[in-house]
Order: sequence, then structure tokens, then C-alpha cells
Amino acid sequence: MDFIFDLLAEIIIEPVIEGYVLAMSHFSGGSKKLDEEKVRTVVVFESLALMAMFVVGGIMLLETSGKSMAGKIIFILSIAVSVVQILFGIIFGRLKKKHLISNKPMTTERLVDLIDRMCNEDDCSSKSISWQAYREAEKLSDTSLLPFLQKTITENKNSCKKEKKIRSSVYFIIGKIIGNSFDENACKFLIERLNIETDKYIISSILDLLVGINIPWNIDIAPIVHCAKSDKWQIRHSAIYALGSSATTESKEVLYFYLNQTDEKNYRYEIIYANASLGKIGKKEDIPILEKHLNSRIRDIKDSAAYAIESIRKRN
Repeated sequence: MDFIFDLLAEIIIEPVIEGYVLAMSHFSGGSKKLDEEKVRTVVVFESLALMAMFVVGGIMLLETSGKSMAGKIIFILSIAVSVVQILFGIIFGRLKKKHLISNKPMTTERLVDLIDRMCNEDDCSSKSISWQAYREAEKLSDTSLLPFLQKTITENKNSCKKEKKIRSSVYFIIGKIIGNSFDENACKFLIERLNIETDKYIISSILDLLVGINIPWNIDIAPIVHCAKSDKWQIRHSAIYALGSSATTESKEVLYFYLNQTDEKNYRYEIIYANASLGKIGKKEDIPILEKHLNSRIRDIKDSAAYAIESIRKRN
């Protein structure tokens, strides 16, 4: 019996809840905070009511050998409403996810609401408010939002938990916007913030955002280079990987430093990240230094070197 209820929840209730939440968020312009638990309760009771109608209609038809008009109406109506409800939830949810339904313009009010939802400290499941807000932020590409976002960061400059959470969320939005629609000034802003932030997790997250951006040669990457030499491994590893976004002499000098290390045990992750980064920006003349690691006893180092060499050869 439990299996049947779990199956019903999986194929009927959950898709409908997801679709209803997305629908209300869409039609309200994203400015209203949705209480998913209330939506869940409504849908569950709705589903139970439809199941009850289905059972009552079925009993009436059985008792009258299928002759009861009221039974037929209740029976057919319960099936029809259930099908419409399920289709609405599933179709709307899938259309929204595939971007087939256009989003309304992102206003300042909606942006503040998005940041607030990203900062929501609920669970980290795929159905949480913050997780869904981050997925929404990943799609943003409007560079006209950048001045407001940069101002938000400078206004929330304190080291308290709340303001650090806000800055972290806003950095994420900026990174996704310039990843989808590059803006040189915003890219410079992110890199310069590496010199200002002191929290290792925020610095590491900024560096991770830079990985997905092609940084032009004329942008100063000194803050990234500095981070690549940090004594904090979270920052150091992210910075080495971020150097793969800047095809400059400065980047290669740092990558070569780590690739020339002979102590593979202590420099294991630095070498792996350096392999990956050089694979993204390297040329044929960089292949020999990568080949040195093809005979490594550490599989991740050997495999990352081989993949980097393959990437360079395909590109050149």
C-alpha cells in the first residue's frame, strides 16, 4: 500500500506541485514569495477529493449496473479534472524549465526578491527556495542590472553573516550575467573584489565564477595570480583553475610553476588544476611540459595531462 501512495505522489502530486509553484511565480512576476507547503497541502487535498469522487462515481455505477447518470457524471468529471490537473503541472513545469515560456523583465523589485530567496536558509534539496532561486539566477543575461548589483555589494560591506550571504549571492548573479552576456567592467569589478574580500569561501566562489568567463588579455589578472599563491588551498586551487580563463603570459607563468613541481604527492591538486587550465589556453609549444606527467603514478594527474594535450591538439 505504501508503494502505491509513493507512486501516486511521484507521478501525480509532485509534478502538479512543481507546476503550480512555477505557474504562480511566473504569473505573479516572481515578486511574491510562494509558500510551497501551502501549495502542497492544497494539491494533496484536491487530489484526495478527486480520488473520492472517482470511488463514489464508480460505486454508484456498479450498484446500478452502469445506469446511474449521476455516477457517470461524477466518474467522468473526476477523471477529466485529474488529467487536466496533471497535464497542467507537468507541461507548465517542463515548458518553464526549457525556457519555452518567456520571463518577464527583471525589475529592481524582482531582483531584490531573487537575492532574498537565494539567501534563504532552508534545506539544500532541489525543491528548496534557495536552490530554485539559484537556478533562476543562472539564466540572467541583462547587463543593465549590473550597476544595481555592484551597488548592492558595496552597500553590504560588513563581515556579518547576513551581509556576507548577500554579497555571495550577488557575486553569483554578476558572474552568471557576464558569463551569458560579457561585460568588461563587471569582469574587472569581480576580479578587483578579490583584493577586498577576506572570507576564503567568498573569494573561492568568485574565482569559480571566473572559470566560466573568457577574460580578455587587457584585463589585469594580478589578483587571480596572487590568489594562486595563497596559503589557503580553497583559494589556491580555485585560482589555478580560473587562470584557464585568461590566455596570458602571467597565467602561463603560474601554471608552469606548478607543472614543474616534482613532488606530486604534495602538489597533486595544484598539478591537476594546472593541467586543466593549460589545456584550455595552451598551444602546441606547451605540450612538452604536460607530457612530463603522462607517466605519473597518480592516475588523476596522468589523465588530466592526457586530456589537456588532447584538447590543445584539437584546438590547434
